[in-house]
Amino acid sequence: MTIELSLGEFEQRIAKVFEREGYGYEGLLTLPAAEMETVFGKLRSGSISFNQAAGKMLDRYRVAQDRL
Repeated sequence: MTIELSLGEFEQRIAKVFEREGYGYEGLLTLPAAEMETVFGKLRSGSISFNQAAGKMLDRYRVAQDRL
């Protein structure tokens, strides 16, 4: 199953998740664009769900913060 969602729509939905988690849109912006594009590609291909995609983005953010 493929997802009919644009990259911009995906970013908006992920931003809401980041805001809900207390990281804000600014937290999302700290990740490289390639991270978002990679996860979005997996979502579009149907290999992961939106919840899994959001989890991956949050995990990558948390790992990046731990390295600071």
